[in-house]
Amino acid sequence: MASINDAMDNLTKTITLATGLRCGPWADTINPPCAQVWVEDFDGYYEAFKRGVVNIPLMVQVLVGSVGERAGAQLLNDYVSPSGPKSIPQAVYQHPTLGTSKKEDTADPATKMTASVASLSNWGPVQGPDGVRYLGAQLRILVQVRGDS
Repeated sequence: MASINDAMDNLTKTITLATGLRCGPWADTINPPCAQVWVEDFDGYYEAFKRGVVNIPLMVQVLVGSVGERAGAQLLNDYVSPSGPKSIPQAVYQHPTLGTSKKEDTADPATKMTASVASLSNWGPVQGPDGVRYLGAQLRILVQVRGDS
């Protein structure tokens, strides 16, 4: 069965390959436009694990630039819109297995993931760790991991 790190890695690769956006785990240094991924919470994690299925809720925070940049709002909308060449939701919809099916490249064909975008939230100014106010939004993506073959 895949780990939490596997789910995060596969999601970041899917986003980067499909949209061209730099994407990785939570970082102390921000260089927009970029996306950061982290685990949101684990409600029901252990109950799901008992049945051989784990649901991992991941948050993707998209940051496009400082709040004062006019073009930032349009760019942010391009990344979080349901469709378009830069759309993260479209990338997840078109590649729901995050590279873990035979159609997509995978190192471990026995591990299966299924991802879906659950919500968009916190569209607007975001205080970065460097004190700069960025324009950003968050996408909640649910990744279901199964260990069956």
